[in-house]
Amino acid sequence: MFYAKIADIVVGIQHRYDFTKKISKDYILENCEKADVFIEVTDDDIDEACRISPQYTRESMESACIYSKLCKEIYKFNAFMFHGAAVKKNDDVFMFMAASGVGKTTHARLWKKVFGDDCHIINGDKPIIRFIDGKYYVYGTPWSGKEGININTRGVLKGICFIEQSPRNSITKAEPKDIIPKLFVQTIVPKEPERLQMFMKFADGLIKNTNFYVLKCNISDDAVYTSWEGMTKECVE
Repeated sequence: MFYAKIADIVVGIQHRYDFTKKISKDYILENCEKADVFIEVTDDDIDEACRISPQYTRESMESACIYSKLCKEIYKFNAFMFHGAAVKKNDDVFMFMAASGVGKTTHARLWKKVFGDDCHIINGDKPIIRFIDGKYYVYGTPWSGKEGININTRGVLKGICFIEQSPRNSITKAEPKDIIPKLFVQTIVPKEPERLQMFMKFADGLIKNTNFYVLKCNISDDAVYTSWEGMTKECVE
């Protein structure tokens, strides 16, 4: 058992293998014996995960199961996981969402390259968004894809950008009718009634209070300036 603070939630994690503890090293709380949430997975959980994804080790599948169970508990704290890359510039966080392989992590890395020490990738794959005191915060988590890029920090969500590949760079406000299908495919929509009700309330507030964009881009520094300028202007043509 170890304790970690993830999205400002103290999580007690029972584990069989060391993989999860290793990737959580920057989140671990020393001398802690009280948690907001306890997470434990069974051998059956790991066996089923390995059956579905036999290319992965039991250690990594245990970690995936732990994360999956954590996501089912944090809704109680107005927190949900979204698949995306999150970059923090100054105190603001910008999230980039896309299907796997489109280039969200590549674009986040370009932000780091262009803006240097003013910019940090707080998570390259599975950040958590949490609503606290009227604001949406984005948090890094230990689970951050094959690149393993994450920082134990948070920032206020400034905007969410759906990425599409294109030879030319352009950014527009997302059409309201397109936001829900583009957003919901980047998370696990709960099935249980209580969690589903909480998620729908959370998503409704997120959509009403966050600016959403569609970025068509290539792999260039200009793509960074296009997304940065587009998401920091009040109006985008």
